[in-house]
Amino acid sequence: MIKTQYQVQTLLETFRRIDSGEIHIPSFQRPFVWGKKEIIKLLDSIYKGLPIGTLIFLRTREKNLNCSDDDFISTSSYQDHNTYWYVIDGTQRLQVLYHCLHSNHAHKDSRFWVGFDLNKETFIHLKKADNLAEVIVLSSLFSSEEIIKKQISLSSKENNQYLLKTLNKLVSAFVEYQLLVITMDEDNLTKEEIVTIFERINSIGISLSEEEILRAKQVNT
Repeated sequence: MIKTQYQVQTLLETFRRIDSGEIHIPSFQRPFVWGKKEIIKLLDSIYKGLPIGTLIFLRTREKNLNCSDDDFISTSSYQDHNTYWYVIDGTQRLQVLYHCLHSNHAHKDSRFWVGFDLNKETFIHLKKADNLAEVIVLSSLFSSEEIIKKQISLSSKENNQYLLKTLNKLVSAFVEYQLLVITMDEDNLTKEEIVTIFERINSIGISLSEEEILRAKQVNT
């Protein structure tokens, strides 16, 4: 019988689990399909303290479950763990958070190049020609060194008090944000049973296309 647990964890804790090879995306998950508008909306929800939905993982000792071969979350970092966390629901959100916010990870996909305009208090997609004087790149939010550098540069601005206050608000919003996580614990599930769980959970929530459900069924056959 599957045991279900509910918990909260910070973004930084989630990133560490990914980096250590503990969290992986099964290959039956749909590819990343979100556009820039969806990405901005998710990040803005966190800034405003709104819930962004639950992440659902299957926690098992199974190490050999086929994983996605794309480069959103690397599968090459497998390390030995007592258990592994496989994403059942929340793949799109998790990829946005990891690639937009993780300070040590730069992604080639420009959809993840996001900054925050401190003067306008809005999220923006970055371009090489952008003037970043009053913009903080989101991938630096968890780097104390980068935040200090930004604070120093902002201190010379005419409206420095407002900019610094907004920066502190932004950092606190993401550093303190807690994700609601559901973990399902079961070591004896077959790969086919795992795919069935994925299909059932996702068909109840956001509808999957017939092609995506068929793909999920075929991956581990």
